[in-house]
Amino acid sequence: MRKNRNYPAGLLNAALFFCLLVTGCKFGGQETIKIYAPDQSPQLNYALKKLGDVAKQELVSNSAEADLLIITSEKAGEELSMSDEFRAVTEEGFILKKLPEGKVAVIASDNTGVLYGIMELAEQLEIRKTLREIEEKSVNPKYLFRAIKYDLPWNSYRVHESLQLHMETVKDLKYWESFLDMMAENRYNVLTLWCLHPFPYMIRPKNFPEACPFSDEELKSWQDFWHGLFGMAQERGIKIFMVNWNIFVSASFAEKHQVADYCLPEMEGKEYYGKGDYSDIVQRYNRECMTQLIDEYPEMAGFGISQNERMEGVEEQVWQDWIVDTYFDAMDSASRKIEIMLRAHTHPAPELTRKAIEDNAYRLDDVWVPVKFNWSHAHATPKLMYIHGGSTSTSLWDPMPENYKMVYTMRNEDFFVLRWGQTDFVRDVLRVNDKEYLGGYKIGSETYIPAKEYITKPGDYLTWNYAFEKQWLFYQIWGRLMYDPNTKDDVFVHAFNKKYDIDFGDKLLEAHNLADKMPLKLASYYAATWDFTLYSEGFLAGYKSNMPCYYDSISPF
Repeated sequence: MRKNRNYPAGLLNAALFFCLLVTGCKFGGQETIKIYAPDQSPQLNYALKKLGDVAKQELVSNSAEADLLIITSEKAGEELSMSDEFRAVTEEGFILKKLPEGKVAVIASDNTGVLYGIMELAEQLEIRKTLREIEEKSVNPKYLFRAIKYDLPWNSYRVHESLQLHMETVKDLKYWESFLDMMAENRYNVLTLWCLHPFPYMIRPKNFPEACPFSDEELKSWQDFWHGLFGMAQERGIKIFMVNWNIFVSASFAEKHQVADYCLPEMEGKEYYGKGDYSDIVQRYNRECMTQLIDEYPEMAGFGISQNERMEGVEEQVWQDWIVDTYFDAMDSASRKIEIMLRAHTHPAPELTRKAIEDNAYRLDDVWVPVKFNWSHAHATPKLMYIHGGSTSTSLWDPMPENYKMVYTMRNEDFFVLRWGQTDFVRDVLRVNDKEYLGGYKIGSETYIPAKEYITKPGDYLTWNYAFEKQWLFYQIWGRLMYDPNTKDDVFVHAFNKKYDIDFGDKLLEAHNLADKMPLKLASYYAATWDFTLYSEGFLAGYKSNMPCYYDSISPF
């Protein structure tokens, strides 16, 4: 066994365990792989760059002289006698197939599947060195919505130094290049970006120019940022959803029109909860902003609506109708269709949300309906006990919906400092909730932004650039298992070995699986509700919950 002087000798001390240093290394043979890829795409080009980190490569125009064949169309599959395999692949899936004479084919029905297939090949080459030694693999994704929830630091839901200190980092495309690389590697295909009111940072509303506080030069800088971010996401097979919180306006709009006083500058950090301004001008402004946003950002895949904050003061049917009449109508007026993510809560009642979607099915395409899995504390039990607000209603999925899919939001307000990675728990969640109506999962926090590293004390041992890199195992386990629940622990063991240049990654994964039960046990004992109600690292609960405690008999946690 190789020694790693930077790693503690014992595995029993969990605190030391979480202070591993990153050393990094490269694997892979030096053979030149001749590649035949008749169907070009940004995703293919990106994947080949990643493959280039492992092996030399050369593109060829003839399949007969190729070592690696990339098949992404039925026509190419027929030409190469692979039509049966091609038809077996679903959206974002792939087949890694060994051919005679040591050749290999990556077969996929779309560009994202090609990306994942080539990444799988690169991963195997790191271990097995040559094409002849790779193992065949066929994967169709379990879920088509594998998302990260990401709260932006500008116009954020809450205001605090721990959020706003990320401003410079999060507006740096170099940061997003690293974050999106991580997402692609771990098979995430959706990034949801949240702030109270994103429109002024992205457009100057045509009929309400005063709503955008930026000069033309400043706005262009913001727009260049967004287009750059969306473009990088697309080449990695990632769809971006912008998400807002309903009845909000910009501060300059509120000041000029004397509306929505909760949006005035002096209300910053206090405006997200309470009665909403249902006036005609506020509704018209939001409706027009959304239509313009869709038209000006063709790279934006979808839009998300929280459907709860700042909607009180009226009957729940009124606020449900406001969502329909504002955002659904806005999509009708846009030049193209987008996906919609309509977050459901206890209020408005789940029955009203379901009826609103079904009544408008004729004008909606892909609809995703997220609910918070056990409120803000998903790492408590694999069983869904209640959603945001405490509702135990099953009306959103019983009977089976026909025109939308549910999404479970695995909100992580359970641990922020710990480098968590517990494979058994994630596998339990996926197994227990294997339902036909479920379209996927969304992981992430409301009160922690994984950007600037501010928790770990600076020092030579700080070998990562950004906060999410410290918690790489958390993202890898959730992402890879959402894509393929049959993913073996060997994948995570290899990741340890590669990252730390060791050969005892199995021991480290075992240590994580043991040590990382602590926050799960705490969360299962204390039935927390909203964000500030549990802090595993401090063994603290910040707010007395009125929810009962639940013990899950089907899980070891």
